[in-house]
Amino acid sequence: MKWTIQPHVGCGALSFGMKAEDVRFILGPPENVRQSERVCVEESRHHAPWNECTYSQNGLVSIASYLEGLENLSLDDNEMLGQPILELVDFLGQRNGGLFQAQGGSLYFDRLGMALLQFEDRNSRTLVLFSSGFDHREPLRQVSMSEVAEYYEDIMEQDPAADLFGA
Repeated sequence: MKWTIQPHVGCGALSFGMKAEDVRFILGPPENVRQSERVCVEESRHHAPWNECTYSQNGLVSIASYLEGLENLSLDDNEMLGQPILELVDFLGQRNGGLFQAQGGSLYFDRLGMALLQFEDRNSRTLVLFSSGFDHREPLRQVSMSEVAEYYEDIMEQDPAADLFGA
């Protein structure tokens, strides 16, 4: 399946606002369900490509992928998978009108409805897409691309050109 990101709208066949049963029809049943006062999270750790679906009373509000098994992911006709991580971050930052980092280092692109959690660690990296108005509850600070690159290189101590997104 082709997964084209439509900022704040959805990705591929998944649209924000969908009911859980419609999402399950596309992705299959979840392995685990967590309910809180605010949201319901359905997890499918072994169901690629989307591992977490979060719902509010208005339906689907975010989807997350651990990137295993995710194929054909694009934004603005630009294939994202297989891109060197820092080149991808730079592209997303330009499309977003800036780079924003949370306290733990995750990168947020609110105008694109997207976040890269633990972006610096290829083994833990998670892509999150979210609807307009979704409250990720993260305080953010604007950072430069050079700050992001320095943070990445200090943490990972590896050549960022060898770290390909989703590979």
